Amino acid sequence: MLMNKNRVLLFVKVPPPLTGATIINKQVVDSELLKEYFTVRSIQISYSNEVSKLGKINLKKILIFIKLIYFLIFECVFYYPKIIYFQLSPLGKAFYRDLLFIFIIKIFRIKILFHLHGKGIKRVSEKGTLKIIYKFAFSNSEVICLSQNLKSDISNVYNKEVHILNNGIPNYKNTFKERDFSKSNDLRINILFLSNLLVSKGIIDFLSVMRILDKKNIEFNAFIVGAEGDMAEKALNVEIDTYNLQKKVKYLGPKYDIEKHEIFEKSDILIYPTYNDAFPLVLLEAMIHGLPIIASNEGAISEIIINEVTGFIVNKGSPDEIVNKIEFLLKNPELFKSFQYASRARFIENYTIEQFEMKLIRIFLKVSKIHYLK
Repeated sequence: MLMNKNRVLLFVKVPPPLTGATIINKQVVDSELLKEYFTVRSIQISYSNEVSKLGKINLKKILIFIKLIYFLIFECVFYYPKIIYFQLSPLGKAFYRDLLFIFIIKIFRIKILFHLHGKGIKRVSEKGTLKIIYKFAFSNSEVICLSQNLKSDISNVYNKEVHILNNGIPNYKNTFKERDFSKSNDLRINILFLSNLLVSKGIIDFLSVMRILDKKNIEFNAFIVGAEGDMAEKALNVEIDTYNLQKKVKYLGPKYDIEKHEIFEKSDILIYPTYNDAFPLVLLEAMIHGLPIIASNEGAISEIIINEVTGFIVNKGSPDEIVNKIEFLLKNPELFKSFQYASRARFIENYTIEQFEMKLIRIFLKVSKIHYLK
């Protein structure tokens, strides 16, 4: 059987739930530009409707898994693509689940193009059996990483060239609302935290920042936007009540599309004190609206944000450092304004969906010219 170099199978997780990876995967599935270059089919995967249920095994997920095995074998036999584009879950039970899919694809000797949206492989694959398993998974494959910062995560188990593809998302507006604190009578800053309610995203640190600002009598409104994760709305409100911040901190729940953009337009600054991230899309969304960003040094964040130009990079677990940066911006309104323009410009220059699609197609074209057996 001969391979058709124009055939691509997308084997990817899509919403729900909404995560950075599923949003990007849906963009790839919907890409009309990709379909101009390749014959594209897709197996779209959704194991759960809620972020809080990710990583938990139940009967529904087992049945979906069995169905996916059937679909994958069917496509390998009757469609026989040149490339299978695969969003690999890098860790835990999900990795072992994906390992079976990888084994099936390897039986059919089809090239896998992995797109890694997470990280943590280096930490668990220093030695032993896991290192061997990862090497098997990545053998005779191609790998896309989200940034130069993340290449080292697979250095123990993959020694070929790594393709770098920054995330990109649709632009919302060509202009943004400038906030000039030097001319405004209202010095109350509007602060945004936007993420699923996961402790690993720094929600507790964010509340600590708000408590410190309140103690310093700095005027602010804070908006928390995101779906429930390992922290439920009730637990979040308990934390807000404990800090006596009910009048200043509001949980708005998950917001999508226009409603989410309206929240960005009402905000002056994004605080993102994450502990575990690869390439968070929320930073790009904030940059669309010209928001200065204060975020922890994690994953690709130090590549996305230009420190002291579009925002500030801070150490993980450092609420006091974040407060100092907020105070500094409030005392330097001209710098705040320059951050706004620089943030917006950096998005336009680097992170639009058009740039993402063209770079992805170049990777597909490059990979499709490489025969599975060298």
